[in-house]
Amino acid sequence: MDRRSLPEPQLQQQNRPLIAPRTPIEVELVKIWQKVLDVTPISIEDNFFALGGHSLLITQLMSSIDLGFQIKIPIKTLFESPTLTKMADSIDTLIWLQKSSATNVTGTDIMEEGEL
Repeated sequence: MDRRSLPEPQLQQQNRPLIAPRTPIEVELVKIWQKVLDVTPISIEDNFFALGGHSLLITQLMSSIDLGFQIKIPIKTLFESPTLTKMADSIDTLIWLQKSSATNVTGTDIMEEGEL
């Protein structure tokens, strides 16, 4: 397929409100989305798929999120939370769960066999 002969995608960016990131996670996600989608500006209410996201870019996005946040998120998260702000909330929850599980299991919390 000759990609150069295809028309440019019509991105739904006209007349959309630009809402700036409010949290550090949203700030980082905006950078990642801009790089992966090659689109600027990006609002936190933007939808990954409406901005031209597709299956090949999902792989790049997930890899960039893994590197940027040191967390692996399931691909289904993007389908369940396709807007940047919802994805940021999902990442925040996963980070919190990861940290809480790491801090709740310490050497003193592990019981010896037969100990109650």
